[in-house]
Amino acid sequence: MDFMEYIEPWAFVIIPVLNVFGVGFKKTLKIADSLIIWLLIAIGVFLSMLWVLGASTADGGIDNLLLAAFAGITQGVLSAGVAITISQAVKQIKKGD
Repeated sequence: MDFMEYIEPWAFVIIPVLNVFGVGFKKTLKIADSLIIWLLIAIGVFLSMLWVLGASTADGGIDNLLLAAFAGITQGVLSAGVAITISQAVKQIKKGD
């Protein structure tokens, strides 16, 4: 199953942003690795929600707001998943496993 087909084209820009945040958290802050994952998911959802709500031309009804929230959360989680997977793949390649 190719889950990349579920990520909207606009959400691809979030992936490198999340990678930068992840590297920054890892190098500058003393945060547990498991917490970094949750921070990246939260930032991904936040950025996706900003994009969806900012790009929305809907009238602001509750159904449109819920649809925008669903799209933002889904795209944020998927983008964070890809960013984390890329980061782990790079680590494994460097490690030589």
